Amino acid sequence: MGFPVESAVRITGANQPGFEQILTPDAIAFVAELHRRFGARRDELLELQQRQQERIDAGETFGFLPETAAVREGDWQVAPPAPGLLDRRVEITGPTDRRMTINALNSGARVWLADLEDANFDGSWVAHPDLVPLCRDEFDRVLGAAPHQIGKTRDDVVPDAAALLDLASAGATVTEDGLRNNVSVALQYLASWMNGTGAVAIFNLMEDAATAEIARSQVWQWIRAGVVLDTGQVVTRELVDQVIDEELNKLDGVAAARPLFVELALAEDFADFLTLPAYARMS
Repeated sequence: MGFPVESAVRITGANQPGFEQILTPDAIAFVAELHRRFGARRDELLELQQRQQERIDAGETFGFLPETAAVREGDWQVAPPAPGLLDRRVEITGPTDRRMTINALNSGARVWLADLEDANFDGSWVAHPDLVPLCRDEFDRVLGAAPHQIGKTRDDVVPDAAALLDLASAGATVTEDGLRNNVSVALQYLASWMNGTGAVAIFNLMEDAATAEIARSQVWQWIRAGVVLDTGQVVTRELVDQVIDEELNKLDGVAAARPLFVELALAEDFADFLTLPAYARMS
């Protein structure tokens, strides 16, 4: 059976059993419409990103856009949260199948994220009902009877460009454990991704592509900056290559991800998105 083809779409990959359930006529038409409506703007933004990177490479520092000064300097506030989202100290997230729905509604959590994601709030979200009391107790200890801390403003903080770039103020140190964690998490995620799984449980956390992006980006940047670890070692290509092998020896079934991670973390040029070389390898 061949792929259903929208007139503006050409599929060059080989067909595999089950693909017709994903690459339906409606799905392909949707991708085509996205490209027609946003393709030119996407290309424009990527070009602007490249020009900005060139200016930074030439010595220009980061800063805010002059055309957005009115937003930063304006006297405005975001709208208040909806009544059902005022108290989000414990949320439970998961798919909307019948079993998960029953578990979520009986879990004791204040909010159920029905397969959606959100951020910027006083609380936590859990994936299992047994974690609800644990998280709730911690937030109860701080919030008490209050639903949130929106009223606590930090007028003493001035988030200007200099403050946002002052990484030293965090007092953080790049550690060998951090390097190993980045390598291990990226390898495990990439291996799962190449096998068709986009959300992966790694070290008791649910991870997605954003985590792998952060991990490989940090390793790439640490190499370029010659970062010194807490052990006194300088992060080099040779050290990272050694760590890759050592972490692979602790894992099963992820060796196929090594070439992809090496390409992403050790190459001279930084790939815009890890999925670009990943898709190229899969095809």
